Amino acid sequence: TDAPSTKRELIALGVSTDRCIAIPCPIANKSIEKLPIKNTVPTFLCVGRVVRMKGVEDVLKAFTILLSSLPSAMLWIVGDGEKQYIHTLHKTERQYGLEKHIVWWGSVSEKKKLQLMAKAHILVHASVKEGWGLVVLEAASQGTPTVAYPSGALRDTIVDGQTGILTTLSTPESLAQCAFKLYNDKITYSKMQKKGLLWSTSFTWPEATKQSLSLLHTALEA
Repeated sequence: TDAPSTKRELIALGVSTDRCIAIPCPIANKSIEKLPIKNTVPTFLCVGRVVRMKGVEDVLKAFTILLSSLPSAMLWIVGDGEKQYIHTLHKTERQYGLEKHIVWWGSVSEKKKLQLMAKAHILVHASVKEGWGLVVLEAASQGTPTVAYPSGALRDTIVDGQTGILTTLSTPESLAQCAFKLYNDKITYSKMQKKGLLWSTSFTWPEATKQSLSLLHTALEA
């Protein structure tokens, strides 16, 4: 598995410790060398498959709360998914009058995704379960911290209070409160950007390859 948290869950379910190993998955892109210039208005980002388990409806609700304090804010949603679920989200969007504040990018190239990550201020992640959370590291590599629910491996890809924030409660209200606080605290925000950049480079493919080869050799010798 990618995540230490998943390893702990497997062990709790009865899988023996010596048959579980966590090998973190590094990002494929390069981390930027200097902090980027952000969008001129408060911009929040949601990246991933647009499916129910990703909690995009909670992101919409959190964004609605944020708009009451940041009336010029924008939400960028990047990714494709289940048509019926997306249809439901558009109904919610209209219900809350968010049409002018949300951009649905759909599927984009890797290059475009990284560009959007660099321009946005905060990645908002409301997944109810996450196996690793690679987008968190990708966003960090572009100078963008994450505010997320404390779900699954998001507890592994975010160093809480240093590279991003894990909410205390898995609610839109908590998500909005943490995102608003981080956006307005420029000193903390800048520190998280810098620490996130370093964090994104701490997972490397040579190390992941080394661990994977060791695992294969162990399996062959068993």
